[in-house]
Amino acid sequence: MAGGVSFSLTGTTPFPIRSASVRYHPVGQETVYAVPAALPVSAPDGSFSLSLVVDPRQDGLPPGLTLSHAWHLTLEDGTKWSSSVGRVDWIDDRFAWDVVRVNTVEVMIGAEDSSDRRDRIVAEVRRVLPEIERVIGSSATGPIRFWVYDAAADLAGTQTANTEPWIAASSYPGLGVTLAVIPPEATIEIGRLIPHELAHHVLHHAATSPFSAPPLWFDEGLAGWFQTTGTDQFPALVRAAAAEGTLPGVAALASSFPFAVSEANLAYAACWSVMTYVIETWGEAAIPRLAASFAADRTDDQAMLVALGIDQRTLDIQWRVWLGASGESSDASP
Repeated sequence: MAGGVSFSLTGTTPFPIRSASVRYHPVGQETVYAVPAALPVSAPDGSFSLSLVVDPRQDGLPPGLTLSHAWHLTLEDGTKWSSSVGRVDWIDDRFAWDVVRVNTVEVMIGAEDSSDRRDRIVAEVRRVLPEIERVIGSSATGPIRFWVYDAAADLAGTQTANTEPWIAASSYPGLGVTLAVIPPEATIEIGRLIPHELAHHVLHHAATSPFSAPPLWFDEGLAGWFQTTGTDQFPALVRAAAAEGTLPGVAALASSFPFAVSEANLAYAACWSVMTYVIETWGEAAIPRLAASFAADRTDDQAMLVALGIDQRTLDIQWRVWLGASGESSDASP
């Protein structure tokens, strides 16, 4: 991995090269990224040599992907030329990896990890994935590469600049990749991160349209609801915030989370609480209805009216009544 992926090209041209670039994209994704290369000095016989190091992290792409790529040249006479398309696996080669396949999930785990830890992780994937697919009413399509890191510092090396320092996992459902920290001594993280991150992948395929994604209170809240660990403190956290008047409203939980750790924790807890209320009130059958409604490219309010019969503001009010809180959040939609 280091600084990125190295590309090179040699050949001859009848005219000097005016511009050169590598265009690449993750296999299965339509967005193409173009990176210019420094122009070579052509030899008298027209021969040239090009090299370029591309860091996909600068384009928001994690390691663990297969990249499709090609060189594109423009000569001084205006002639355009493209190389044949190649593929390269961009992986985190700082570590040796073993792969264990469980249905559509490829669990990438350190080659030196203990067999007991490996078995626990694989067993959780095998247990929870069918349950997630049953509740959401959809299956994850294509392989999901689930990379398991031992330490937060190891995961940090895969992230882009300005990434929140507190994250324990990064999921890219559109790319079929998750990178998660599950320390060898912290088996509790198996029941927290594996259900949470796999739920993101399945919900992405069920609820994301070409033009929009479901609100975070649904995406993060449902992912938290599937966890078997890591939510014990959520009820008290939500009740305290409601009593203090600092509980964010449903509208505030729709699009982004705060950067500060304490505020982010509250946002996760609030999303979990909203989805717990939704499921206790409308049942698990509400989940595939919501997913299908958001996938139809409706606004949040329209999708909720179709699936639940209420809009976002009404959900906020009813959720607060269920919590025993009074009034309406100050950030509720008008």
